[in-house]
Amino acid sequence: MKQVLQQLFGAFSAAGLSPRPRQQTEDGRISALHALLQKQRFAELNQQFARLPAELQFPALQSLSCNGKAVENWLLLQPNLPALLAHACTLLALTRKLSSPLEQHTLLQEADDCLQRAHTLAPDDPLPFCVGIAVGCALGKDMDTLEERFAALRQRAPRHYWGQLQLVLAYTERRDDAGMLAFARKMHRRSPRGDGCNLMPVLAHLQIASRFESLADREAYCQRSDVHDDIVRCYLRSLASSHYVVNAATSHQRNHMAVALILGGALRHGLRELRRLDGYDPQVWRLLAANWRENRSPALIIDRLQRHRPARKASKPAALPTVLRSSLSQMTQTIPG
Repeated sequence: MKQVLQQLFGAFSAAGLSPRPRQQTEDGRISALHALLQKQRFAELNQQFARLPAELQFPALQSLSCNGKAVENWLLLQPNLPALLAHACTLLALTRKLSSPLEQHTLLQEADDCLQRAHTLAPDDPLPFCVGIAVGCALGKDMDTLEERFAALRQRAPRHYWGQLQLVLAYTERRDDAGMLAFARKMHRRSPRGDGCNLMPVLAHLQIASRFESLADREAYCQRSDVHDDIVRCYLRSLASSHYVVNAATSHQRNHMAVALILGGALRHGLRELRRLDGYDPQVWRLLAANWRENRSPALIIDRLQRHRPARKASKPAALPTVLRSSLSQMTQTIPG
């Protein structure tokens, strides 16, 4: 009887019906939103979106926007705040696939109209301002206008990571490196020491490095003494001494931090960060693959990491983190020799 009950409780637990349900991951919560969107259960979708932590709402909007037709139905049937913002993100993504400036401007203007309606519905919500920075940048708004939107966002959410990131990307579009680095350092100074929540200077340096075509040029930029010191200083101040806090924002930053440390030649810190990520983010290479494919391939980074690992560790494949083992098994050696 005891064996039968154990099997029964095990089945309930596997189905998520145990008294202590399994903790749902961030990706799991976004997948649940996609399922509700596909089934057109919009009332539940609105409730689940409202329950998301603040740092996950913008990534959720970006993810939902990939399903444009379903988002359009959502907006037609329930024109509320998340539906308007998801539709604006959908239109913004569509403009990147169009070649006609007139068609692009028409879609961006429609996205801006969605944002105006969103501001009317929720004037104190920071999300419309965050999406508004991205849409305004695509519309060609000047930096003063975008900074005004960011200032309004900060009044509502002083440490809104995704809003800060959108402004960094806007500076990148304008090729204003001095302005971008000044803004990034200001945001970093306002971040409490050791909270692991703000690495804007590192993200800014990666934006500059990504303009170079070859990996060697990117490494050369990140290994300049001033850039290298900036990256390591940010790491030691924000992450090295902090308790590991996992959310959508810190996971995004830590993925980029690992890349920056490796490119900058701080391999000991880079390996440490990758090991920490392996424990909490089972798909640590997903973001790297999205941003470093082709000549920016993560295989280059992984290969270089393996070459710099101590010989005694390299000789023990079982000691490699799971993610590194799977990545290395799928990728060919890409650095000659």
